[in-house]
Amino acid sequence: MEIVRTMADIALSITPSEINSVVEVNIPTNTMLSGKLLFPTDGAHPDILHLAKEVSNTYQCPIEFVLVPMINALSVIPGNRIRLFDGKYTNTPMHWIGIIAPSGSNKSQPMRYAMQPLRDIEKKNYAKWQNELKEWEQDENKNEFEKPKFKQLLLSDSTPEARNSILKDNKNGVCCFVDEIATKIQNVSRYSKNSGELTAELSIYDGDTLTVNRKADGALLITDPFYSVIGSIQPAMLPKVFGIDSFADSGYIQRWLWVFPDSFDFPDYSEVELPKQCTDVWNMVVKTFTENLNKINDSITVTLHSDAKKLYISYINELQAKKRNTSDDYERSIYSKLAIQCNRWALSLWIVGAALTDQEYPNVINASTMQYAIDCMKYFEKTALKVKEIISSRQPSTSKPIGKEDIITSIFQNYEVRSMSKLADAIGVSKQFVSKTLKKYSQVDRLTVDTENSQSVDLESDSANNSVNP
Repeated sequence: MEIVRTMADIALSITPSEINSVVEVNIPTNTMLSGKLLFPTDGAHPDILHLAKEVSNTYQCPIEFVLVPMINALSVIPGNRIRLFDGKYTNTPMHWIGIIAPSGSNKSQPMRYAMQPLRDIEKKNYAKWQNELKEWEQDENKNEFEKPKFKQLLLSDSTPEARNSILKDNKNGVCCFVDEIATKIQNVSRYSKNSGELTAELSIYDGDTLTVNRKADGALLITDPFYSVIGSIQPAMLPKVFGIDSFADSGYIQRWLWVFPDSFDFPDYSEVELPKQCTDVWNMVVKTFTENLNKINDSITVTLHSDAKKLYISYINELQAKKRNTSDDYERSIYSKLAIQCNRWALSLWIVGAALTDQEYPNVINASTMQYAIDCMKYFEKTALKVKEIISSRQPSTSKPIGKEDIITSIFQNYEVRSMSKLADAIGVSKQFVSKTLKKYSQVDRLTVDTENSQSVDLESDSANNSVNP
């Protein structure tokens, strides 16, 4: 099926400047990004590249802080409705993207700019849902109809239970968009202690069917999950957040695409303003692409041109050689994941082309698109190795204090507790804090707790000690 996008009313009148293999962001020389590791741009779509250059010039940031989130934003719109079949494997344009930069380097605003049109669409979806919900509730025969559901594109950090419910109701998937990914990753670690959240996230990334057993509503089956993630993190936080053995051993860290310039400077304030025309065009591109996709009921399968397939095979063989030449399992995992990410990124680049054309767009990835995807993967390979070096050289202390919420959930997970009041006193919190904690984690951690009818038994008495058994 072909995607046709009419752009008569929003023709890109912005004339792209000459495109080089490396973009020189127009900020003062003494404040330029000064490292050798630069994001490739030779091969990027000229229209989106020009928009990204304008934004990076305005916000005085590396162009990849804008270009990568823009590519991701367009990929989120179709979600799993557009797939790439390479002859063996099927992939969707799902990515976990982390932008690494120190505080004050303006890493957040360009990302927000790229994602803002999706937020605008979601606001309209929410207003529409509220009206539909009101009408449904007022209908005397409402039980004969399915309750309206909120069509989401984005979510901020949430519990695994909330995420799973959203994925069930939004078949095309969502993107977790958070300013700082540290809290989300720490939650993955925390929830994994009792509920296997790390395994669940790995399954979602791989597109595997996810079965969730919930105490209140029974089993939940999520097929073809699509759950992209994008956010930022400071370099100093990497070992604290990702320096967990299970994250490295399972390949969780290696699944991320890291945007990580070699060095930063902090430029003086610039009075350069972003042309309104750029924002208008970007908003209209996202809006029109969304509207056109909504007119298509079927999913779209994209394939590789024979020349693109040859380039891909050659790149895979390079990765295989690197795996043979190292004994480091972490690095081997990086190379294995890059093989998957290359196809996913190539599909995202194809989506950019489909969104920015007013012509019929063939459902085939050509050689130039695949070559650019490979060039990007070589950048992401280097940033992945940088992250590995930072994490391995500054491993956090394993003597991390246990939080009170962790203590409470662990006790209820492993012991029969009959006095919530005495437990609260022993930990030094209120009974309400214990109750709130249990309600927060009960379904996620599969706790079976009666918070309303707990019997008061003195935990210090012999009878209480006899009732608390491992």
